[in-house]
Amino acid sequence: MRFTTQKLLLLLYNRDLHQSSRLKLTELEWLFPELSLDSRRSLVYLLVRRGWLSLFGGYSYGWLSLTRLGQQALEAKFPALSSFWDEWTGEWDQVVFLTPPASDKQFRYLRGLLLKQRAMPLTRGVYLWPSGFLSELPELFLKLYPRSVLVFNLNKVIEGDLKPIVFDYYRLEELFQHYSSISRDVDRLLSAVRPKKRLIVKERGRVLNLLEKTLFCLQFDLGLTRFYLSDLPSPEELVLKLQIAVERLSS
Repeated sequence: MRFTTQKLLLLLYNRDLHQSSRLKLTELEWLFPELSLDSRRSLVYLLVRRGWLSLFGGYSYGWLSLTRLGQQALEAKFPALSSFWDEWTGEWDQVVFLTPPASDKQFRYLRGLLLKQRAMPLTRGVYLWPSGFLSELPELFLKLYPRSVLVFNLNKVIEGDLKPIVFDYYRLEELFQHYSSISRDVDRLLSAVRPKKRLIVKERGRVLNLLEKTLFCLQFDLGLTRFYLSDLPSPEELVLKLQIAVERLSS
């Protein structure tokens, strides 16, 4: 998914589609200053054809809204937006490879799959992921690696502390710093925004910069910040504030 697509879908994102934002096509000029008119129309046409966006009123002066497919595509790209994390209780599932020889191509495939899905490696043959998050993987493990894999729930650590390992692997301290900075800047922007002609270009630039920073964080945030950094605004709360800023600067 290209950056411009991520940006446009995020500007329209809301977990409740009935509350989703709408964007006038005329607003895309300042929201995507790097794109020509033809490029903006091509982007809209592509996403409408994929079924990710709905277009009302035509390609000149219409407006856009997010579809269910578009919502699912964005959440697949950025799992931190998923409602899954609202219910996660902090438990982990674990897979242990009993006989994982380094020369086994099948094992290398499974290891690559686990890392791609953002599972956390404790050793070369032991991986953890949030319980229920990768619910389809255990069956695949047992099918491709029969009698050589154990999958179970890790609901209690008797000795040691898993939290520092989670913070380090998922870069939660770094995400905390970035999200905190974005949250402060968005709040300052909303309290000071004045869509006057002499200020609007500068304020629009600030919004675009904060959108890019948010997208950067979402690339690395699996969703664990909601559990381990509960004092922070959730990613969707930050997105909603940015959408409000966009709305004010478009009026």
